[in-house]
Amino acid sequence: MDTKKVYAPGTWQARLANRDQTLGVYLVGIGGAGLSAIATVLLEQGVRVAGSDRQASAPTQRLQELGALVAVGQRAENITDLPPDTRPDVVLISSAVDGQ
Repeated sequence: MDTKKVYAPGTWQARLANRDQTLGVYLVGIGGAGLSAIATVLLEQGVRVAGSDRQASAPTQRLQELGALVAVGQRAENITDLPPDTRPDVVLISSAVDGQ
């Protein structure tokens, strides 16, 4: 049996499933093993990707080369200071990022 998830139209999940290239995702902890892999897949799907990490690294540099906007340091302004047309529709936070 072939089952397919159906998402409410216009939700970020539906937009992702439909490869909507206007979808924006922000990843807090983008340089880590998990979120850097997710960011790579999203970029390959044409999704707008931005994110931040505590420090620059080989994974953050590679993501920038693929088209991601990467900020060094974890601050709310990394998101709020983005130009309106690049603000994210969804924010993912790595479990490795503490709440401070």
